[in-house]
Amino acid sequence: GLLSTVRFTKSPFFGDVDTCGISNLHGMPGIFGGLVSIAVPFMYHGTGLVAAHQAIGLAGTLVVACVTGAATGFILKAVGTPEESFTDDTFWAECDDKGIAKQ
Repeated sequence: GLLSTVRFTKSPFFGDVDTCGISNLHGMPGIFGGLVSIAVPFMYHGTGLVAAHQAIGLAGTLVVACVTGAATGFILKAVGTPEESFTDDTFWAECDDKGIAKQ
């Protein structure tokens, strides 16, 4: 939790494309956890973990994430961008009196 919280206070690695903070919330803590799982067998013997297996798992996860992310990007690029990006008005009907508090 600390890693993702600290990353939200700094400028994001992918700030121009990661508008929801997915990299900070899921990506960086996941990579950190994978690296820790690689280091644990060297620090604690007899855990049943094999560092090479953990490294292969982390590499495989990164490959799948990159391939599926790129495929999603190509699909979204083919579909096109709405005129007003990053607003709910494009996809949802909103009431006319939004932001007006009833007294």
